[in-house]
Amino acid sequence: MAYLTVGGAWLLMLDHAAGLAAWPLLLFSTVLVQILLQRTIAAAEPLAGPAGVTLDSLADMVIVVDRDHRLLGWNRAAAALAGFDALWLGRRLEDAFAVGDDAALTAGLTLGDEVPGAEFEARLVGAAGTTLPCRWTAATAGHVLVLSGRLAAGGHRAAADRERVLHQMVDSVGQLIAVVVGGKVVFVNRTGAALLGAAAPDDLTGISWGDLCQHQPRGAAAATLRRRDGSAVDVDIIAIPIVYEGRTATLVQARDVTEVQRGAQALDDSESQLRQVLDLIGDAVLTVDPSGIVRSFNPAAERIFGYGYHEVVGRDLSLLLPRSRQSEHARAMAGYASAGEAMQRTVSALRRDGSEFPVEVSVVERLSREGRMFTTVVRDISERRRTEARLLIAEKVLECTVEGVMVTDPRGTIQWVNAAFCKISGFEREEVMGESAGLLKAGSEGGDSYRTMWKQLRAVGHWEGEIWNRRKDGEAYLEWLNIRAVTDTAGMVTHYVGVFSDISRNKRAEETIKHLTYYDGVTRLPNRYLFRDRVGQALERAHRSDRMVALVLVGLDRFKQVNETLGHATGDALLREVAERLVRSVRSQDTVARLRGDTFCCVLTDLAHTQDATPVVNRVLESFTPSFVLNGHELFATSSLGISIFPADGSEVDDLVQKAEAAMSRSKDKAESTFHYYAPEMNVNSMERLRLETDLRKAIPQN
Repeated sequence: MAYLTVGGAWLLMLDHAAGLAAWPLLLFSTVLVQILLQRTIAAAEPLAGPAGVTLDSLADMVIVVDRDHRLLGWNRAAAALAGFDALWLGRRLEDAFAVGDDAALTAGLTLGDEVPGAEFEARLVGAAGTTLPCRWTAATAGHVLVLSGRLAAGGHRAAADRERVLHQMVDSVGQLIAVVVGGKVVFVNRTGAALLGAAAPDDLTGISWGDLCQHQPRGAAAATLRRRDGSAVDVDIIAIPIVYEGRTATLVQARDVTEVQRGAQALDDSESQLRQVLDLIGDAVLTVDPSGIVRSFNPAAERIFGYGYHEVVGRDLSLLLPRSRQSEHARAMAGYASAGEAMQRTVSALRRDGSEFPVEVSVVERLSREGRMFTTVVRDISERRRTEARLLIAEKVLECTVEGVMVTDPRGTIQWVNAAFCKISGFEREEVMGESAGLLKAGSEGGDSYRTMWKQLRAVGHWEGEIWNRRKDGEAYLEWLNIRAVTDTAGMVTHYVGVFSDISRNKRAEETIKHLTYYDGVTRLPNRYLFRDRVGQALERAHRSDRMVALVLVGLDRFKQVNETLGHATGDALLREVAERLVRSVRSQDTVARLRGDTFCCVLTDLAHTQDATPVVNRVLESFTPSFVLNGHELFATSSLGISIFPADGSEVDDLVQKAEAAMSRSKDKAESTFHYYAPEMNVNSMERLRLETDLRKAIPQN
């Protein structure tokens, strides 16, 4: 693992950053914790930080790259989050970031080259494979670029609110609080500005601390500060080495001792306020002496570990560590105490109930009247580990699902897609990341459809329905799309998630089923089910418009002989040819259907007079005049036609079909290739013949 010390690239970065405007104060909570803990020391420290401090002592990630963006080194925080090891040396920085954030990373590095301390956001690929949103600061250091970053918190608005509250709390402290970096003041609170005679804290920013500190014996707790008007003020002073915005710094606390009584009351008030601030800090803060005895234990530590203050203070730190981890921690502490190596680790801690949980531990050494002390900051990362595990599982589930998943920002820019998306659309993941979701639009959808979709999305936050998209090869396909808006705690839309499935096959299957249900498999004409529906609609229209409808039943003569002599394949071919000739014979608004084996029906609509059907009937008969050439056989076919008229012959479909059947039977009896209109006596004759046949069949058994 590559390490960078304060004497190396880090100081080089600070040298290049010297003279720039002070960075914003983002770490108030850490500063105030160290102030409160330092209240117990008896002697002040020098402003210079202790030698041997390394980047590994920082909680923030630090990454150093060359001008070609190739990795030169990193600290422990970066290694822990990104999983860096020796194999990463020389690799491009972009390999460690999420696909789609290349532009943001390049822009941030370019801006950092021009404006040291430039900030930008980009997602780091974590050691577990999940993407981690981070906020980064970039700066140029000679021939290298230095990035400092941390996991993004709950949003800029929440961070600004916390920063404002902490600013107010620090400003309310009745003592001077200042941060000195590189010998210059980068922050001072309002009380400190007033103590030094400045109109506002900004008047002291950038001033050398040596110009303000008139006299302070090394290691002494008392000093004389010079006001802006040249007068002096005696103070009790405390100097604590800290890490401020990723840089080695000194936290200075000074109290005016010219008015001891009033100062004592102010001290009590400030300590009370600082204790309140400490109560707001979510991380456990402990002070441990070199022998491992706990000397302080903040309220957050009580909540995290489950112990009360008096149950821990005065006892060995091993109380808070699993037995299997105690010797390992003791060795790490011994190495830190003897060699000054950075102490920032992820370990297992032990709650009072005996449960183990993962924590991040950072240790900072300080000197006090009691000697060396170690301030330990412990962060419970249980929830983060669970979140990372859930995110990893969710990502794996989405990768395994057969439905395509696409995540976009509020403007519709694609930020993530799963494997099913690539399979359905034909696009590779790298081809669509950062592109507009509109690249999938087929163009066959009307503008109103998309406007309706977006209107509902903005109104209720979700939409689902059928929509046409296109694959990479240009093929349009129908998909069922479900889109939902993802909002933050303030109700603002941060992302859109679309889940879709290709329903083209389903639609084709539906059409096939529909065709098989309503169309004849041999001739592709409407079958009897669709025929009844078409006739029913035609009768309703004719009734409203006072028009007539004719049903022309066409029966093939001797069709059975064709099947028996030439085979069913030839018979089917004959039926298909007859169907084509019938369709050509009728008008465009008419319907031709196949009712059964050799029987067809032509539905002639919108007739003003009965005789209007005759020209069509003649064309039907004439269509049988040419011979049929089928499968190498030439044959002639004839037909017999029967016609019934609505409303003269009936108003129901079945009734009209029955009467057309009677008329067709009359045609078959009389001659081939002829037609008959239905007449009432046809029914009488048919009924008489049926009665006679029935009586004859019963005559012999009944003697």
